[in-house]
Amino acid sequence: MYFPLETNLINLVSNVEGKISSRNVACNTNIFPYVEQMEFIKEKGYRFNGRNMLSVHARNPFPYDKDARTFVFAVCPTERPASNPSGRLNPMFFFAYGQRKTHECNDGYSNHDKSFGVFWGDPGPNDGIDSKYLGGSVRVFFYCEHCAQDRTSNNCDTVKLCDIEELNKWHVFAVSYNGSKIKFYKNGTIVHDQEYNISTSKSVYLNIGGFVHHDEDGAIIARGIGYSMNGFIREFMMFRDELSGDKIQKLSNNISVLLTTG
Repeated sequence: MYFPLETNLINLVSNVEGKISSRNVACNTNIFPYVEQMEFIKEKGYRFNGRNMLSVHARNPFPYDKDARTFVFAVCPTERPASNPSGRLNPMFFFAYGQRKTHECNDGYSNHDKSFGVFWGDPGPNDGIDSKYLGGSVRVFFYCEHCAQDRTSNNCDTVKLCDIEELNKWHVFAVSYNGSKIKFYKNGTIVHDQEYNISTSKSVYLNIGGFVHHDEDGAIIARGIGYSMNGFIREFMMFRDELSGDKIQKLSNNISVLLTTG
């Protein structure tokens, strides 16, 4: 799956209640603006403003359970994640998919279940957070149990992977999973390589620039809850395989050249 997002391929009159307005025939997917209209900026792409995202609907589920996968994309953040009342940084998602379910828990209802994605910010476990989880950082979001008592730093989010030092600058990220190990790359260089026993829920919806907003049946059950990014995303790719480090480095180099030359 490949969405360059450098051309105005979406009818900006459409929104979540309107028609799906762009179709990628090769991979049988639809893509449409979610929550509100999206502004297209020449030579940049679609502007994510912290409230919107692009929702991708595919006929076949995205990699789930422990299926191998690789995601590669370029991001240009224009703002840092916002602080919340606890002093931590709210997650600012570059992409996410999985499920939103409602479960009867001691805390009422949980918001997500076995999702996968990449965000910039702080994690949100309920236990005393180990120091390795502290500090706003780019992180892989991969799993949360149903109820609050299960959302601890041992089973929700990853450790700090890398920083974004500069705003208004393109960064190329890649994350791969082979069923037992997560690898994360920044501008073609691996920065994280660690084993995880993770699982992802089955879903045919993937959101670019935001969090998971669909339940297990695809119905939209939340609007404008935040966790969306501020900035731009381009060259978004998904592979149903674990790409080697060499392939990711070459792909990242090619994307960097493309972004430089326009």
